[in-house]
Amino acid sequence: MDENEKIEISDALLMGHINGELNAKENKVVSNWIDESQANEARYNLLLKAWKAAGKVEPKPVVVDTDLAWKNVMGQIGQNEEKVIPINRVFNRRMYLSIAASVVVLFGVLTWMKFSGAGELEYTTFVAVESGLVDELPDGSVVTFNANTSLVYPVDFADDERRVTLNGEAFFDIERNEEKPFIIDLPQDNYVKVLGTSFNIKAAEGDSLTEVYVSSGKVEFGSGESTIILVAGQKGIYNRNSGELIRDDSPTAGIEDMFWKEEKLSFDDVALNEAIEIMNSIAGDSLVLDCPSIENQEIHSSFNKNQSLEIFLDALTESYPLIYIKSPNGKYRIECNAD
Repeated sequence: MDENEKIEISDALLMGHINGELNAKENKVVSNWIDESQANEARYNLLLKAWKAAGKVEPKPVVVDTDLAWKNVMGQIGQNEEKVIPINRVFNRRMYLSIAASVVVLFGVLTWMKFSGAGELEYTTFVAVESGLVDELPDGSVVTFNANTSLVYPVDFADDERRVTLNGEAFFDIERNEEKPFIIDLPQDNYVKVLGTSFNIKAAEGDSLTEVYVSSGKVEFGSGESTIILVAGQKGIYNRNSGELIRDDSPTAGIEDMFWKEEKLSFDDVALNEAIEIMNSIAGDSLVLDCPSIENQEIHSSFNKNQSLEIFLDALTESYPLIYIKSPNGKYRIECNAD
């Protein structure tokens, strides 16, 4: 058995390497493992990328002060005399090692304190690399994360509001509290404000669109310049390039947004051409619809993540006058059935 085989490569060990918490022997093992294959290097870089992303999040203070600018969370001084003092990322070896080896997930914690006249406020950044990780917030609200997402929140919420900062995509199930609204700060000074509801947010730095889909309840979405109210079944879209904020209450609103969490698409009274467009967005433009006579017909169908495209197409052709042909390039052409 060589030296590399004596130490098991796990996310815990890789995080220790990233944080500089391993001894010389462990660091050598990790370095050798990274050099062994492109797959190993890709896995390591994915953890490193998500971990670095946590340090770029710029949370707003729990109590809004328009004169206060936080330069970043790594210890720069704000415009007032208040200071953000970083506390090192916490690498909890026991926590990571307790995760089953067959489940590839990662969460990390970056904690810092903000000192002001009102006392000290402690914040935590929660980082998820893989989809499906769940975190419970101090008020009992539950957040389900999509891959490469981070959430910043105080260890204890303020008396008059519950404020967090999101970068990425997550589904929120918020505990209702009419005395303390729940506010999610997003990139480009967008925000979502609720009392208690469930909704999905997609808001990553660098993306041109910020999207909010409401599963239940009602939310306020927008920025200081303009806001809209969204209710269950509606989706809000903010274009960061144009500044346009729109409400989508079409039958397709939210279908694709919820796929990552529910792992299922449900088409109810959705036009065939719109259903195919959604399927292509998750299946890599694999379907070509060539049947103008019924492309606007509303359909009832579904697609599960663990199904093949052909199962979906078989069900579609059984219910509607369609046939499909697989092309040499691997795409499926959907045509009218003349019979």
